[in-house]
Parts: sequence; C-alpha cells; structure tokens
Amino acid sequence: MNEKSPLAPDSFPDMPPLAGVRLATGEAAIKYRGRTDLMVAEMSPNTTAAGVYTQSLTASAPVEWCRKALEGGHAEVLIVNS
Repeated sequence: MNEKSPLAPDSFPDMPPLAGVRLATGEAAIKYRGRTDLMVAEMSPNTTAAGVYTQSLTASAPVEWCRKALEGGHAEVLIVNS
C-alpha cells in the first residue's frame, strides 16, 4: 500500500450492514498500483436507481451506455472506478 493521503480521515466509523447491498473493493491498477481503485455494489433486484449525465451532444460511449442501462429506473450493480 502506498502512503496515506493527507486528505484521508484519521479513522473510519464502524459501518452497519446495509440491507439489500453487498460492497466489495479491489485493485484493478486503473490509476495506481497497490491501491484499491475499483468498487462494486451489488443491490437487490429492482433497486430504484437514477443517473445525472452531461448535457453535451458529444457524450462519450460510457455515458450513452449508462443512459440506456438506466432507462427503466432500476439497477442491480454499481461499478465505480478511480
């Protein structure tokens, strides 16, 4: 693990389990090596979800994919990278 960021809090509170959500993190070496840089949240089926997107007419392929994936207003997985 690399040095602790000066912006990191001194400690983290104990978090209770969230009903209907499972969280995992991992090292995908997207930006840094030796750090967790990927988070996956698995949610219960039919979880309500929404997205906020750019208004640009030249939105990237990932933005267009997300718009289409959330058309129904539900999601079961959220993936966040660094």
